[in-house]
Amino acid sequence: MIYTDIEIKHKIKNILLYGTILSQSYTRLLHANEDLDLKTVFLLDKIQKKEVISKEDYVELKKRGLAEGRYPNIFVSYKVADIVGEQSEYIRNSGLDDDIIREFVLKAITTFGEAKLSEITDAVKDTLPAHLDEKQRLRKISNTLQQLKNNGLIESIGERKASLWRLQKK
Repeated sequence: MIYTDIEIKHKIKNILLYGTILSQSYTRLLHANEDLDLKTVFLLDKIQKKEVISKEDYVELKKRGLAEGRYPNIFVSYKVADIVGEQSEYIRNSGLDDDIIREFVLKAITTFGEAKLSEITDAVKDTLPAHLDEKQRLRKISNTLQQLKNNGLIESIGERKASLWRLQKK
C-alpha cells in the first residue's frame, strides 16, 4: 500500500513517517525495492534534487551501484533512473561517451571549415554531462581538441584564445 501526500510507510521496518511526499517516483522506488532501507531512499532523493550528501554516503551508494559521477557532482545510476522512469535525465547527467564527443567536435570543425573554440563549444555543449559547470565544459572541450591535435586529426592556427581549429592538412 502506498500512502500519498501525508504518509510514507516503509514495508520492511514498518515505520510510519508523517510529512509531504516531494517525489512520487522515489516513493515507488522504496516500495518496489524491499532491499533499500529508508536512509538509502532519502539519500537517493537528495541526489536527485541536487542536494549534497556526505562523501561517505556517496561511496556506499556507489559501491551498491546506486550513484555515479565524481563527488560532489553526483547523480543516480541508470539502475535507479530506470526504476523511477528518469532514463533521459540519466543520459543528460552522464553525457555521451568521449568517442562520441570527439566525433561531434570533428563534425563541427568539418562543417565550419575553421572554427573558434566558442563556436565548437556552442556546437557540442549539449553532448556534455549536464552536471558540469561552464569552466568544466570548456576544459572538457579543450582536452578533446588537444587529443585530436595530438592524434594528427586537427590543427590550430593562431595563438591561444584567438586560435582557429581546422582539419589537419596532409
